[in-house]
Amino acid sequence: MDTLGGSVQLTNGISAGSPSWSPDGLRIAFTRSSDSGSSIYVVGRDGSALSELVSGVQAGAVAWSPGGNTIAYSTLGGSVDSHMFLFDLTTSVTTQLTQPDSINRNLSWSPDGSQAVFESNRSGIFQIYRMEADGSDVVGLSDVSGGARDPAWSPRGTQIAFASSDSGGLSIYLMQSDGSNVQILTDQAGSDYTPTWSPDCSRVAFASDRNVAVASARNIWVASVGGSGLRQVSSR
Repeated sequence: MDTLGGSVQLTNGISAGSPSWSPDGLRIAFTRSSDSGSSIYVVGRDGSALSELVSGVQAGAVAWSPGGNTIAYSTLGGSVDSHMFLFDLTTSVTTQLTQPDSINRNLSWSPDGSQAVFESNRSGIFQIYRMEADGSDVVGLSDVSGGARDPAWSPRGTQIAFASSDSGGLSIYLMQSDGSNVQILTDQAGSDYTPTWSPDCSRVAFASDRNVAVASARNIWVASVGGSGLRQVSSR
């Protein structure tokens, strides 16, 4: 999709999802499903040079690191376990980042790539956690009764956006990178989730079921960080 809301198809055939841009803006990592599982692929921004990186791992969301040399991804391990891994693009070595007995997913890198945030139900309900890039020193950040999901670290590194049903409906919230000063960004007019920051940190885009023509459809909306200027940018 371009900035005006127009879309360009890059993949064909089998189901593809969870796209993540490379830091240089030239490539996109994504997952592709088949009968043998979900694999991770990379394609050029114009749809060329398609290549498979990791095959048959039941891959979930992917996140290209700011340094460009690694890609983090989660695996869909069922209702009990789901883990996050790091694939090194130079060595093709995969490293497990999270430990068993909980669901861990939706990683978002800090701007310098030294840390990452993710969601986990290791405390009972999903909350946001922070860890070092190698998976060490895990620290809980959020503590909201409605749970927290879909973390997105801001490009400046000072804030984290996330989705929560703490106020009833699923809304977008903001907090400082240390977990303090939690504030609601969107109202309860719909279910809002998967926030993404604009490069200048002035706006947050998110998916929502507001104003959809079909119950299963979702549209993309944008809100200013101050909570004003709510705008719909896609229509389904």
